[in-house]
Amino acid sequence: MTKILSAIKSMVSFLVRSPKEAAIILLSLLLMFMNWRLRVEQRKSQGLGAKMASLPAGTKEIVTVYRDRVITQWRDGPAKVEYRDRYLPPE
Repeated sequence: MTKILSAIKSMVSFLVRSPKEAAIILLSLLLMFMNWRLRVEQRKSQGLGAKMASLPAGTKEIVTVYRDRVITQWRDGPAKVEYRDRYLPPE
């Protein structure tokens, strides 16, 4: 408990003594977090794009390999398109 209190005390004293450096550190951490979230959302949207690609008119089935996934789409009836998403091991 005393270690936590001493860490908080030293952090507050750093903020009081050098607010510019603390602001720079805070902004750097915020930018790193935003960059990480952007990359996560980009990966999700790319995977969703691979799943949502429609089948051409005369095609019955399409198999797409996307990173570590095998996405199989097939036509089930005149207008219904189904898909299956399976994990592909790195071996």
